[in-house]
Amino acid sequence: MSVRFHTASAIYDGSTDTVRVPVVDGNKLIVFAIAREAIMRSLWTGDGPPDCLVEVYHRHRRALHALALHKYLSGQFEEDGSVLIAPCDLRSMTSSQISGRSAPN
Repeated sequence: MSVRFHTASAIYDGSTDTVRVPVVDGNKLIVFAIAREAIMRSLWTGDGPPDCLVEVYHRHRRALHALALHKYLSGQFEEDGSVLIAPCDLRSMTSSQISGRSAPN
């Protein structure tokens, strides 16, 4: 199985209030969505337009991709078929996981 995140195509979608990233698994297209509320509560304390949320996604993409892949492989889909990262999902991650750094020994 080859799951590919198309990070260059990430967009902010105002109608769903999420950052949306296309993901391809073989011949299937899946949408990975990160709720704006999740980003605002856990990843960004800045001020700016919603488009800035895409930049925050890019900064934390490794951790977000790992979480999305876990949810995808365990079959945690929304009604529309997307994989959603909600605020409660990020609360379960440590700050070192979110920042992409490993925890000290």
